[in-house]
Amino acid sequence: MAIFGFLRALLDAAWKLRKFRKVSDKLRILSVQSFIPAWQTSMCHGGGVFSLNAPADVDDISKVENRLGCQLAGELKEFYGVCNGFKSTTSDCSNYIVPVRELQYASQYEPSLSNQLEQKWKDLNDVNAPRGLLVISDSFVKIITVDEDTVLSFHDVDNMIALHPPEDGKVVLIIVHDMACYPAGTVLEVEGLSATRFENVRTWLASVAATNEMLGSST
Repeated sequence: MAIFGFLRALLDAAWKLRKFRKVSDKLRILSVQSFIPAWQTSMCHGGGVFSLNAPADVDDISKVENRLGCQLAGELKEFYGVCNGFKSTTSDCSNYIVPVRELQYASQYEPSLSNQLEQKWKDLNDVNAPRGLLVISDSFVKIITVDEDTVLSFHDVDNMIALHPPEDGKVVLIIVHDMACYPAGTVLEVEGLSATRFENVRTWLASVAATNEMLGSST
């Protein structure tokens, strides 16, 4: 009987993975203009209700770029031109995106994000834990077949911009300057001392929607 239970669990996991990839891949191929309403619909299917803000003004985006001293990644700028952030209207959501005016470097939080992560590492009191942020791919295949893990120094994160500010041990960052390991526009979903890497904003949000639908269908 144990073997049947194991096989059933394995088939269930495979079905959920296929559903995840189907939803994610369907969203990822859309233009940003089409992606936003499709993403909102997908999130609602998973039980969430989200309020999308009106598009950001071009002047607001320019002012923020001047304040930050950098150009926003093309896709992120396009996103804000369609939707100036969003939030859940039914519950707390760790995946909301702040309005463009609220964007700031991770170094500008008090304490800075690097200091917050450094303190978490010290609190672990584990000499074997890497002293840095462990970054893994969002691809299940790569996680299993390819050793692509990277450890970023805590200082590295301070040069990134937070799409979602640090809350409950989570933060979502976007790289705004090309790094040796990752290009500008890469999104890191950080939890604890590890982060999942996504190619861009759309890939991250598509993963969020796919996970939401997958969890919604299993309840």
